[in-house]
Amino acid sequence: MEDNEQLKYLYGRYLRNQSSREELQAFFTLVNTLPDEAQIRSLLSRSWEEAEWQPDTGDAHTPLYFPSEATTPVIPLRRRYQWWKLAAALITGIALLAYGWQQSRVQPLAFLEKTTAIRQQVKVTLPDSSVVWLHAASKLRYPEKFDGKNREVFLEGKAFFEIHPDAGKPFLVHSGGLTTTVLGTSFNIDAYDDAEHIAVTVISGSVRVTDSLKVLDVLLPAQQINYNKRRQAFAKTVVDTTACVAWTTGKIKFDEEKMSAIAEELERWYGVQFLFKDDALCNCRYTASFDDNTSLEKLLDVICTVNNIRYTINEKQTTVTLTGKGCPDNSH
Repeated sequence: MEDNEQLKYLYGRYLRNQSSREELQAFFTLVNTLPDEAQIRSLLSRSWEEAEWQPDTGDAHTPLYFPSEATTPVIPLRRRYQWWKLAAALITGIALLAYGWQQSRVQPLAFLEKTTAIRQQVKVTLPDSSVVWLHAASKLRYPEKFDGKNREVFLEGKAFFEIHPDAGKPFLVHSGGLTTTVLGTSFNIDAYDDAEHIAVTVISGSVRVTDSLKVLDVLLPAQQINYNKRRQAFAKTVVDTTACVAWTTGKIKFDEEKMSAIAEELERWYGVQFLFKDDALCNCRYTASFDDNTSLEKLLDVICTVNNIRYTINEKQTTVTLTGKGCPDNSH
């Protein structure tokens, strides 16, 4: 009861624009202790009705008008303006306080997180029954429930998505600096933090890809956006989708991939680091498919023989060094 009287007093000070910083802080603290919005509205409305207003007429000595019952009341313009300000303050105050009270009681959205180690892949079923295959050395964050107007998840690394259709609730994947928006489709995103590029590839349906400023493009099946994070530029191409999602079926597949990109993929799968003795080695390209349980040595034997590259692995099995003549850069 004492708190209610204090609240009414502080609200009166607020309406008269007399509140100090400390009084405003005390006012909002008390509002947040009330059990429901209805009580806020009731209490503040009573505070309005009980307040003893002294409207500002512009002159403290200006007499007020007391018209007879037979005449239409006349209220000086400045007085009417002051009452409108007070009424607006009441309406705005109650609305803001009710909103603040509701927001203060909104529970923070609980997120779940799935991570994978090297040579590990996991299947994740999302709250809407969408399915995500998470590749090695990747992380996926998603809410326990999709309560908002969108279904949003956050990806670091590589994942393949099969999205449950819901036309009224778009599905958004935030990965690096890009956002991929879909309604119901399947697609692959390759967005490792340490990689120079982000690749979004559509298998079925369509997706819209945006960066922080604009829509980059809308992708249809077999189309891919390759986004350069440093230059903030992208290229749209038609690709072999079987190569992009081969990892979901236990395969390591390369389709005319540069050795630099192959090395990045092998680093994450086998947990090693590649060193190139000559930058021209990065330009050599290769097409092949392996089972993902193939030993690193056997895989390198095949790749390096084709491109006349030599490799050595250090004693701790942590570093692969490539030497050779290399290949010309034909990408320009």
